[in-house]
Amino acid sequence: GVSQYAQNRVEKRGLSGKLSFVGCNANVDLDRLLTLYTESADGEEVDDGSSEGGSGSNNELKFVSIQFPDPHFKKSHTKRRVVTPALVTTLAKFM
Repeated sequence: GVSQYAQNRVEKRGLSGKLSFVGCNANVDLDRLLTLYTESADGEEVDDGSSEGGSGSNNELKFVSIQFPDPHFKKSHTKRRVVTPALVTTLAKFM
């Protein structure tokens, strides 16, 4: 998908270890993915697709970009929103 294409471009430009992309349902999978990501930084064997080991500082979440998050502005569409208090709490936990 799009995130794999972007990740391949990172490698071609020599930015491996400095920039990563992930595509997921943020309200369902993000906490699990970020937990795996930080565990790999702690030296546990978790395959995150990276061939480089981490000292902890390389796997710190520093920036999050959510593209076109909430086209559902009506109150009746609250359940469809991407940016929710739970998502913000998850992101804050890993930053």
